[in-house]
Amino acid sequence: MFLIPHLSLWIAALGLVSAVTWHVTLGPSAERFTWLNQLASHWPAAWWDGITHLGDTQIALALMLPLMLWRATPVLALVAAIPAGGLGSMLLKAWFDSPRPAAVLPPDALHVIGRVLTQHSFPSGHTITAFAVAAAVWLGLRHQATASRMVQTLRVLVLAVACLVALSRVAVGAHWPIDVVAGACFGWLAGASGVALVQWRPAFWYVSWWPHAVLALGLLLAWTGWSKHHLALGGWMAWLALAAAMTTAGLVWLLGWRDGLRR
Repeated sequence: MFLIPHLSLWIAALGLVSAVTWHVTLGPSAERFTWLNQLASHWPAAWWDGITHLGDTQIALALMLPLMLWRATPVLALVAAIPAGGLGSMLLKAWFDSPRPAAVLPPDALHVIGRVLTQHSFPSGHTITAFAVAAAVWLGLRHQATASRMVQTLRVLVLAVACLVALSRVAVGAHWPIDVVAGACFGWLAGASGVALVQWRPAFWYVSWWPHAVLALGLLLAWTGWSKHHLALGGWMAWLALAAAMTTAGLVWLLGWRDGLRR
């Protein structure tokens, strides 16, 4: 249980307040956006489109399902964080109602991959999801990290992928840099809230029917995510998510949850 807030929570809270203050007082930086957007344009569009799909909750949860066969806490924490992350994202986007780069800059000044979006820029919802996943893994496994090099590597890898997702939102022309900073901070807080909920009431989360419910939800989201994205440039990520969900379902069917859920 989080009796004392983790240092990262204080950093994320300060970062979110700073990002909101910057956004309100100074507004987004077109120069920083243009520099990052043009720099990223040298990488294949299919790469950035696939990476940015990782910010979809559907894809993210489906890809996390295999982890549940080993350690359940991060996956359960992500599920627990979905209400706070989703509701917070919608409220903040509606409150600020900020224009996206495509609504402000001329077409020849930015490189757009995928749909051209113009509204509700602040904060980045995809980045919120990515950093909620990172927090769920980083904080949900922090007690095992000191004893396992593999856990330490996994935590760093997931955090690095979350940073890539944040960068991808600028690369595809969907968000200003300040949007992803705010999204990263808020997403970390949302993911931490999920971990806290799971650790606060473990008797509720580790009952026998929860893994099957999460698996069913993951399969559903994997299918809907695949239906929405499989024909896009980055459709390879949707295929990967569906494969991860189906593989996990197959292993559960073959092996069952014989040893129960490991925390």
